[in-house]
Amino acid sequence: MDWISVKDELPKGQESVLVWGSHSIPWVGYYCHRDETWYDAADGDWITGITHWQKLPEPPKGQK
Repeated sequence: MDWISVKDELPKGQESVLVWGSHSIPWVGYYCHRDETWYDAADGDWITGITHWQKLPEPPKGQK
């Protein structure tokens, strides 16, 4: 998968995606269109400096 710039496109709804930004480490987060803020999917804390995102890969077969 290719990284998508947040300047070009944002994820739909509040789907969890892989994010990258100024912290130089990838993690799972989601974008809230209502308040135009990124959040950490694990703990709900807001995160800043996100520059790119991409969809998460499909889970292994037989897993949810």
